[in-house]
Amino acid sequence: MQPFEFIGTYCSSNGSLQACLQGAYNMGLAIAIALAFLMAVIGAFQYLLGAAINVKEDGKKRIIGSIYGLAVIFVSGVVLYWINPSIFSAEFITFRVSELTPPTLEGGAEGGSWQTNRPAAGAPSPTTIYTPTASGSDCGPAVRQTINGGRIVWISNGTIPGIRPQGGGRGGEPAGQEDINELIVPALRRLGQSLPSGKFIWLTDAFGPGHRSRCHTQTGTCADLVPGGGLTFQQLLDLLVQNGFRVVNESGRTLQCGGNSLPPTTFAHTSGAHLHAIPPLP
Repeated sequence: MQPFEFIGTYCSSNGSLQACLQGAYNMGLAIAIALAFLMAVIGAFQYLLGAAINVKEDGKKRIIGSIYGLAVIFVSGVVLYWINPSIFSAEFITFRVSELTPPTLEGGAEGGSWQTNRPAAGAPSPTTIYTPTASGSDCGPAVRQTINGGRIVWISNGTIPGIRPQGGGRGGEPAGQEDINELIVPALRRLGQSLPSGKFIWLTDAFGPGHRSRCHTQTGTCADLVPGGGLTFQQLLDLLVQNGFRVVNESGRTLQCGGNSLPPTTFAHTSGAHLHAIPPLP
């Protein structure tokens, strides 16, 4: 085998640094043994055929020197292995820099996708996104939240497992797609993960025109949700509260929240039965 073929066998583009170093060591060892053998043969000829004493002595020294050289090569390998058995296990640490592109995020286990659409339309920074309605019509943590930034993104079916965007309604999105603020995605993901097996939630609207709520029309940080797959409105309300959402009851029926009666508001008459959910912001 030619030297370059020998090195190429170990140091190919698909090989590791460990294999390359091992190959270089093996090749060096083979060359050293061949040279030592050659020197020993030359020394033997000098010793056997030399007429002068000094020639015989040179041949003897050459033979002894080749033996010493071989001993050093093998002993050094043993010593290196004894010091560190992983002496040839080094690896390069490399960094690959990629060109930055506008964020496009792949969907969850069900498929789907989301993509940056536009900044939150007309959203002050910060702004109160929710003011509690009349007493008894909302349920959840009694806090007001503010928002500072956040982009409006569209999500399709499968982006957030368990949450199914409906689309094709008042928001003007295509069927199976809804526009929301990216800041509420983590809260919706946690909600989807808490669903019982086989259940799901329809996301009927988030960001879009035609709402009385500023969290719909300005920031897209609230969501109209409808239970699906056999999930009831009461179960959906309980899951929302457990996950830190504030909820306005627009289901068209009376629900129980923390032992208290939660009557529906009148908004359901214009947008259909749903729960108006305000997720906790990060």
